[in-house]
Amino acid sequence: MSEIPAGAKTPQDHKKPAAQIEAEGGATVTVTWRDMEFEIPADAGQWKATTTLAFEDGHSVTGVRGVLGVKQWDELVKKHDPSNADVNELFTLVGQAMGFEGSGE
Repeated sequence: MSEIPAGAKTPQDHKKPAAQIEAEGGATVTVTWRDMEFEIPADAGQWKATTTLAFEDGHSVTGVRGVLGVKQWDELVKKHDPSNADVNELFTLVGQAMGFEGSGE
């Protein structure tokens, strides 16, 4: 089997779960939404408490903005000017990448 070149992208369906990445010492999880990739902290314990509260309370815009950080959020807004439905979709993808079963975890 040939080696994967450094920096090669991993297909979304072959990405490791957040818990495995965290256990292996990875600092971030990649979330792909449409034509963008976002790096989010693999350890939700490192998130701001306000971000966690937003996820627990189902406040998708605040939660996604918090987990993406200012730079990635600004890139998202500049490129897509997302609707609430778009952010809800990304909110769901972030939750899945982190291994959350449902809201409030």
